[in-house]
Amino acid sequence: MRRMDTRFVTALESTTLESLGIVSAHYGPRPFIVLNLSEGGAALKFADEDELPKDFKVGAQIDVSMELQKKVFPLTLIIRGVVGARLHCQFQTKSPAFDIALKEFFVPKSLGLSLGRNESLSDHPEVQALVSDSEWHEVWVAPNQTGLFLWFGEEDALLRALLVSKDLAWEWRADTGSVTGHRTLGGKGETPDQAFEIAWDREASASTKAFVSEILISWLGMGDDSRAWVERLLDSEAAATGAPLMGCRPLLRRIRGA
Repeated sequence: MRRMDTRFVTALESTTLESLGIVSAHYGPRPFIVLNLSEGGAALKFADEDELPKDFKVGAQIDVSMELQKKVFPLTLIIRGVVGARLHCQFQTKSPAFDIALKEFFVPKSLGLSLGRNESLSDHPEVQALVSDSEWHEVWVAPNQTGLFLWFGEEDALLRALLVSKDLAWEWRADTGSVTGHRTLGGKGETPDQAFEIAWDREASASTKAFVSEILISWLGMGDDSRAWVERLLDSEAAATGAPLMGCRPLLRRIRGA
């Protein structure tokens, strides 16, 4: 199993978290836009768009206050990457209370319940960087940048599914089956589409599959048929088994009922 990299290095350009009032952060009086958040760290950008302080370099530590679900926590972050005006930071010191709040924020069942269909990705450039507008048939997003993509063929046959949440990724394809991975900073440039990429695991991560499973089941509905179909989907090594394509009524019911 892959050892989890505790850094959060995904480059994003979305203010969804901030606009919904779910997460906010300050460096002294200066407000940050929280571009994304993980259990290991956060991607930040100053809301006033002024230049970064000269001492904001890789390896530097900064003290911030972060509000998460109406509670404010003092944190020390270490800067792990600087891409343009974006800071990719790892939590250096944090309180047990913040740990609890963060884990509750990322409960997979809550993520699944918050997924909603999105017809346009103009407000989600980090998602556009992952999959071209012209490719997907269905996309569902959650406030914390959890994204689910679906592709269909003839007679509603599922061809591909991709789910990204925090720094974790999972994909199922009709020709290759189920794989897991993690999002990384590509280092190719300073724009979101140049910086964003997925590194796929050589062996599927059981913890990632369990995380994705709970998101999908809560999104589809907690019935036994939903759970059985998701389990077949995540355990599929190749489409030759045919199992994921069978009995996908929970998926079609969820999409058509939205």
